[in-house]
Amino acid sequence: ASADGLSSVMDYPHPLVTLKDGSLSLEDAYDTGIGAWDKVFVAYGYQDFPGTGDEEDSLKAILEKAREKDLRFLSDRDARGEGSAHPHTHLWDNGPDAVRELERVISVRRFLLDQFSEKNIPEGMPYSELERVLVPAYLFHRYQLEAAAKTLGGMHYNYALRGEDLKLEMVSPVDQLACLDAVLKTIEADFLAIPEEILELIPPKPLGYRR
Repeated sequence: ASADGLSSVMDYPHPLVTLKDGSLSLEDAYDTGIGAWDKVFVAYGYQDFPGTGDEEDSLKAILEKAREKDLRFLSDRDARGEGSAHPHTHLWDNGPDAVRELERVISVRRFLLDQFSEKNIPEGMPYSELERVLVPAYLFHRYQLEAAAKTLGGMHYNYALRGEDLKLEMVSPVDQLACLDAVLKTIEADFLAIPEEILELIPPKPLGYRR
């Protein structure tokens, strides 16, 4: 659902963190209310059709309208598996394009690491607790990376029934190469290295604090 602009409460997006005016913004971290797909599902599951004479045709019409709006449904099984194929179905991701969103998320990660300092913990707390703050910042891109990587060898498809329009289309070579470039950036030495100024702030844990 995140590919359709958070169109369902049953989507599981990573918090949408953005950069605005040189600082982090959480104002769009999560969506509110039900989405477009939720309205389709509720109508299909619960609507009555008195006087229409054909409930089956009325239900099909609901799904047809959803298709016309390009609302897609793919199951959790398609999203959760690391080997799943659809380029728009992922867990914990955001945005209609997994690769472009990875590039955006990487810029947020870079900002987090550039701004990292002792001020990330309250006064009176051991410096070693900076490690707890560093981990989610350093791995900020992890879910979007998984989503982008699944675009390689990916395929657009739907759950068409016989008599409906079956859509099977491989992700274009151009998009797959762009995906490969973005993914490879995340395993370059400069990307993986923790800046020395951060390492110099974090000693081992003192007594009473678990690793």
